[in-house]
Amino acid sequence: MSKVSKILYIITQSELGGAQKYVSDLAQYFHGNSLDITVSSGEQGELMKNMSLSGTKIHIFKHLAREISPIQDILCFFEIYAYIKKERPDIVHLNSSKAGAIGAVAAKLAGIKKVIYTAHGYVFLEPMAKWKKIFYIFAEKFSSLFKDVIICVSNYDKKMGIEYKIAPEKKFVTIHNGIEPIDFVSKEKARESLSHGDKGQGARDRVIIGTIANFYPTKGLLYLIQSAKKIVEKFPDTLFVIIGDGEERKALENEIAKLGLEKNIMLTGKIDDASKYLLALDIYISSSVKEGFPYSILEAMSAGLPIVSTNVGGIPEMLKDNAGILVEPKNPQALADAMQKLLENQDLKHLFGENAKKLIQSEFSKKAMLSKIEDAYSRD
Repeated sequence: MSKVSKILYIITQSELGGAQKYVSDLAQYFHGNSLDITVSSGEQGELMKNMSLSGTKIHIFKHLAREISPIQDILCFFEIYAYIKKERPDIVHLNSSKAGAIGAVAAKLAGIKKVIYTAHGYVFLEPMAKWKKIFYIFAEKFSSLFKDVIICVSNYDKKMGIEYKIAPEKKFVTIHNGIEPIDFVSKEKARESLSHGDKGQGARDRVIIGTIANFYPTKGLLYLIQSAKKIVEKFPDTLFVIIGDGEERKALENEIAKLGLEKNIMLTGKIDDASKYLLALDIYISSSVKEGFPYSILEAMSAGLPIVSTNVGGIPEMLKDNAGILVEPKNPQALADAMQKLLENQDLKHLFGENAKKLIQSEFSKKAMLSKIEDAYSRD
């Protein structure tokens, strides 16, 4: 790292999620180490706002957008190329598929010697039209020619990258996401914050099962709501809390109404530093149909919560050694059966929670993640 003084991070979206938290953690760490850091995105948003407030330089690429658009994407290439040519960073670190594909080609052609790409779960593994899947696989393969190191946040992603022949195996390295200790709000105060309004009445005394997620189709929240119906039939006082917001809100609200769960499911909207309130929960649940290595589960593990999750992406690498229950995705009954198992066995809940907390401390620390990324930056 001694030869590196200037790093440019590029990510497509600025809405806060796992990939944005990752970029924020890296940018603040290296900025704190007196490096010249710029974080760039295709939009203003929470990440850009937070970076600016922390004193990190930001830049907006006005043509960088998530959706495929040939004209916009060509304009984006020239926009990124011109900016990199002018700024001359030592390292360009790309995050997300669109920024990764366009940014890699632009960076190499602009003369950048070290181009790093972090795959936060390959987009072509999501449910999508066949033509889109083929397009994204081609984009990953072609752009990999211009990438020096591909960081995978899970061994699963590395395996998929090799299986789909995205790049030679020597380009891949697995670096699990990591977190630092969280200053949790006490269980009593966290529950008090949920006790306002009709749905939250008596939250202090109810069994609360919850999750933190952006309301995207890949988060499988409709399956979670359907599983909640099965739990409420057996445990009528259970309260489900879904923290987040997004494009699927209306669909989720309609499903809640259709199943008559208005008094049992609370959509809180976005909450700043939501992880601090995790001690309000008795069980954490993840219903995703596609994942990378989600920070939300790491945070729930840090809180010592028993976890039920779908068996997707890198999650099995997190919930090993009896740290949670894994079930197949898109299966509300499997989710409900796993939740019921924990609701009926307090000893099992405690065991899973304690095992999860130990794993965070021993394997998934932020310090370990940052150290391995520094090594990747120095890799030949």
